[in-house]
Amino acid sequence: MKIETYILEQLAYLSPYIYHKATSTNSIYIKFLDERIGSIRIGDHNGIGKYRYRWNLRRDLKEEKIEYDRGVVRHYYPFEQKDLMIEAIKKYHKINILGKINETRKSNHLSLGVFT
Repeated sequence: MKIETYILEQLAYLSPYIYHKATSTNSIYIKFLDERIGSIRIGDHNGIGKYRYRWNLRRDLKEEKIEYDRGVVRHYYPFEQKDLMIEAIKKYHKINILGKINETRKSNHLSLGVFT
């Protein structure tokens, strides 16, 4: 199974889709319908500096790393750790997207005098 197919299947509930397959390199780019999740770059080389993909799966990496780039936290994983990246994306979605939605709902209920 191709790596992009595996990622799409594992994260299907987040509605990922391939938005570009580079013809000049082996890079594949995946986005999510909810743009707050970020996007994934699958590649075997450094990307273009002006783009800041939150999630990066790289054939040429030996170990996971995180970098802070102009206000964006970027996660890098070697191919062998694809499942670790997938779990990190799920956790990010649960905490940073769903968690904030639930906080907003709770504060809206409180402001309306509704206590749960």
